[in-house]
Amino acid sequence: MKINMKILYLLHSSGISEGSSIAVISIIKEMQKKGHQIYAVCPKQGPLVDTLKNLGVQVSVIYYANAIYPSVYTFKSFISWPKRLFDLLWKNHLAEISLEKLVKDIQPDIIHTNVGVLKVGFDVARKLKVPHVWHIRETDKGIKSHHFPSKVFQKAVLKTNDINIAITEAVQRYYMLSSQNTRIVYDGVFSKDYKPQKLTKKSNYFLFVGRVSESKGADWAVESFLRIAKQFPDKELWLAGGDNNKFANMLKTKVSKSPYSKRVKFLGTRSDIYELMSRAQAVLVPSVMEGFGFITVEAMVNKTIVIGRNTGGTKEQFDNGLKMTGHEIALRCEDINGMTQHMLNVCKNGQIYYSDMISSAYMVVRNLYTIERNADQLETIYKEIKK
Repeated sequence: MKINMKILYLLHSSGISEGSSIAVISIIKEMQKKGHQIYAVCPKQGPLVDTLKNLGVQVSVIYYANAIYPSVYTFKSFISWPKRLFDLLWKNHLAEISLEKLVKDIQPDIIHTNVGVLKVGFDVARKLKVPHVWHIRETDKGIKSHHFPSKVFQKAVLKTNDINIAITEAVQRYYMLSSQNTRIVYDGVFSKDYKPQKLTKKSNYFLFVGRVSESKGADWAVESFLRIAKQFPDKELWLAGGDNNKFANMLKTKVSKSPYSKRVKFLGTRSDIYELMSRAQAVLVPSVMEGFGFITVEAMVNKTIVIGRNTGGTKEQFDNGLKMTGHEIALRCEDINGMTQHMLNVCKNGQIYYSDMISSAYMVVRNLYTIERNADQLETIYKEIKK
């Protein structure tokens, strides 16, 4: 029997470029197709609010904050840290009052918190006895942050939650989540109807996609390219992602002092990522600890070699491929030397050498990571928790 539900999604950002935002937009579209009534809350006005409203979603803005300690990166930020922590706690206290009122008005069947670092949804759902789904997409190590008040407390809270959704087995292991109230559901990255464009020849660049930051391993990409640049003067490195931050500026300074600076291009945020991927020699995924890793899947479905750091969600995707096909579907690396060597090999061997790997990777991701498969699994969980 078909059951239509009211589902309230709590989102930690108002941007649309983060993997969590991309994922939840796809989830909401699929849930609407299934006949469910969708509501959403964002922490401030922004592109995500506009996108959801255009989909017909009733969106509210409540000014809450992630339950992580404020970062300290300068002496000034150190001095202001106590006040910033107090402001965060006070903001979330007020947010819980506003959210409680909203939930009473909407009376949702499910509250779905879209990221692990957002806690207000859990608190309000528990108080009002509304089933709560908590999507754990990240680890504190992966985002280089610290849970408030502690990781031990976060683990304890997750043990008492109704249903946790871990986006990989690695995330489940990291937080020691019980199988009794945790389900592993891989993100849906592309529609089952998606077909990559057919290319007869690749372009001459390696591609890094994502925020140009330490947690995403952008320094590995830059350093590895600079090591091979002299040997392969026709190759370039393109970095597509937000680069308006201190770490990115440090990398730009480093590149500017290199004799190969004109061949390293900081593109900023782009809307043509799939096309850039399909034309790249390889996509570099050196993230410190990806929760899932959209970039890996997107590169593979666009039939491009992935050179990735053998950690977290990236490793799990590689392992899934190895189990399904009996051979590697990507080029794993443990350090900068490994990434450099793989880039050298791609330059020397050429694309045809890796054709079997590319085909296997494409087959694996098409089986595991479609938006439709993800939505079906989530709907099953909603029905389970609503009973």
